[in-house]
Amino acid sequence: NKPLSLFWSGGIDSTVALVALLKAAPDGRLSDLTVHLSAASIEEYPEFYTDHIDGKITTATISSSVNPTDRYTPEDIFSSKATTEIAKALKHSLVITGELGDQCFGSAGFANNPDKIGSTVEDYLANENLTSVRDEIDALMATCPIPVNSVTTMMWWWNFTVKWSEVRFRSLTAVDDPADFSNVRHFFDTNDFQRWSIANDDLKIKDTIASYKWTAKDFIHSFAGDDDYRDQS
Repeated sequence: NKPLSLFWSGGIDSTVALVALLKAAPDGRLSDLTVHLSAASIEEYPEFYTDHIDGKITTATISSSVNPTDRYTPEDIFSSKATTEIAKALKHSLVITGELGDQCFGSAGFANNPDKIGSTVEDYLANENLTSVRDEIDALMATCPIPVNSVTTMMWWWNFTVKWSEVRFRSLTAVDDPADFSNVRHFFDTNDFQRWSIANDDLKIKDTIASYKWTAKDFIHSFAGDDDYRDQS
């Protein structure tokens, strides 16, 4: 019986969360939902904003920053305008984010170097920059419950195991009242999504960068029907 505040970046993960809410919302209950967004959010997915948000759902504007509202870098994580707005929203509503989608679906660590997708695990690990931590890498890889036969699987496992807690809390760095944490709902932070992630290695990425999170993009497409967003984002 609390209102919902969804922080939407226009990216895949937060759009999945928003689509799920829009599909599940009972008639007349969209008035309980506020979508928090910035100019960067609209620029990321303008068609969805025009067709499904603008004039249809209550919105709250986050002043623009360099990155969309659910993306962080080490340099701006503690100064993100979104974290301040999240802390405010937690006082009166359940806050929904798209966090932990990256950890469930893999890693975008190959985005700037598509060749990584097709390289072998051994070739990737032969990089001299990894020599000093190779023992730790091998120990981590040995704990993976599924075969690690590709770089994409390997990088998913690193992301899934090593970054989960950091990502779970990074958007909450401006929260100063521990009681407010009970109002956080990271959409992908469930045991079922973790089980799905482990059991469905073939549903995260194929052999191109454009296919990353293709299952999630198909889910969005089933609602919004935007071919370009599905095929190019």
